[in-house]
Amino acid sequence: MKQKREKLRERPTFWHRLKNRIKKLLQSKIKYRIEFDTLEPNASTLTFHVINNSETEIVTARLFGSVEDLFDKKQSEFISVNVLESSHEEVKLQTLSDAFFIRGMKFCVNNPNQFRNNWNIYRKRMTGDMMIISYEPIKDRTALNNLPNQVDAPDFELMVDKSTFIEIPLNPLEDLTIIFQIAAEFNFFESIKRSFWRVYGARKNKK
Repeated sequence: MKQKREKLRERPTFWHRLKNRIKKLLQSKIKYRIEFDTLEPNASTLTFHVINNSETEIVTARLFGSVEDLFDKKQSEFISVNVLESSHEEVKLQTLSDAFFIRGMKFCVNNPNQFRNNWNIYRKRMTGDMMIISYEPIKDRTALNNLPNQVDAPDFELMVDKSTFIEIPLNPLEDLTIIFQIAAEFNFFESIKRSFWRVYGARKNKK
């Protein structure tokens, strides 16, 4: 009986077996592929409606940022952020496990002076390091963008995950709408699962 117990202790647990299989998968000669799921054209936009309710102050709004502020607790009391297709909270909850790729954006404002306010795009690493990219909407004002209150930026690209967020300074009483075009989304766990069965399914068939 004692020997049986010792043998049971020596057996690797389910999590150890899973960990070892994922490790072998990542080291496998069959390349691990990050797979993005393309979206239906009619379900591939995120429309943000952002308002600064202050009559006197320029206030910064934060979009996305699951790790930084999951439930908008750090958002200014003057700022209102809504997502027409769902909600800002739902978007941030989904990015805890998923990532998505933005390709193209439309930006509408009340006052064209808002286009002079640069965006700061942040990506925070687990080590505490912060990568910051500045986006200048005014540079996308071209001859093709002949509407004074609108900017079309088809070349705007951004990978959004749980560590990514955008900060936009809003002029007093500014009311803006941003339509992001989502090109593809990625679910880490689904991708691991597909690659796992592709590798071990292929090996099983060879046997």
